[in-house]
Amino acid sequence: MTCSVSIDLFLENFPQRTGAELGSNSVLVGNLDDTPEEEIVAAAVDGKILAWRSDGSKVVNNSDSLEITDLLGNVKTVPFALFADVGDSVLSSPALGDIDEDG
Repeated sequence: MTCSVSIDLFLENFPQRTGAELGSNSVLVGNLDDTPEEEIVAAAVDGKILAWRSDGSKVVNNSDSLEITDLLGNVKTVPFALFADVGDSVLSSPALGDIDEDG
């Protein structure tokens, strides 16, 4: 009997940048729209709520981006998946609910 195990640490479009730290806030997976795939939601401590589709694309198609500096000092612009901004600190994990009761 043989067994083969493969672990992929890198997926296309991941990892994603969050701008600020998430602190102790957990990342949430749930369905935000009427597609069969679930989305990934995170709340950064600076009040930014971020959301990605399962393929790493933004839930909200906007032009928001971040400039990051890599370990070699190169600066590049990357997409920023801003979903909402509560305008204040967020010190807890996000929560989702079906407020329009469409399943």
